[in-house]
Amino acid sequence: MFEKTKGLISGGVGKLYPSVAYAFGVNDTVLESDVLGNRAKNPAPLPATRDTLFDLASLTKIVCTTMIALKFIEQGRLNLTDKISKFLDNCSNFQDCEIRELLTHSSGLSAWEPLFKLESPDEVLSEILKSEPQQKQANYSCMGYIVLGKILEKIGGESLDKLAENEVFKPLKMNDTMFNPDKSRPIASCEKDEQTGEYLTGIVHDENARYLSGVAGNAGVFSTLDDMI
Repeated sequence: MFEKTKGLISGGVGKLYPSVAYAFGVNDTVLESDVLGNRAKNPAPLPATRDTLFDLASLTKIVCTTMIALKFIEQGRLNLTDKISKFLDNCSNFQDCEIRELLTHSSGLSAWEPLFKLESPDEVLSEILKSEPQQKQANYSCMGYIVLGKILEKIGGESLDKLAENEVFKPLKMNDTMFNPDKSRPIASCEKDEQTGEYLTGIVHDENARYLSGVAGNAGVFSTLDDMI
């Protein structure tokens, strides 16, 4: 089953990517799944296995931030039409921005800014909100999801990683999904850190999320194939 697709996937291992985790399914039935390749190449190859944690990168927006927002909406603690100024002070150019606009990337916030260059992580929110608004149309925005993550923390009274664990991961029995994983676990290495020359392993590759101690609404979650299934 899926022989042509599996051939394309396996053919890229070691050439286009060092490892891959995949699953084929229909509705709630998994037909086939596997993990191939190496989770690390240096200093020696280490095979990727089903318990290997992968940096989910921007899937954090869906697996974590969107899910928490939907839970809060379900609980009556948040509405799609709520303005962000209801939860945040000094919204500057985005006083009238609504939660639904953050969720649908139509807030007018820029796609990306080098927030990691700021003097302090405490400046991140104000820096995003004082940026020049762009045209309100679909424009994929990491900035919008960082703002949404901060709003969810304010509503929930906990950090985003704790909210994700309690509202999403534990209820779904996603026991191997987390921010800032223990480095003793099998983790797929990511890109090379230009400053240290070491491959990032268990450290989120997104510079802005890394600047926010590895916990942000746009990136930072690590997970396994089976948890994602």
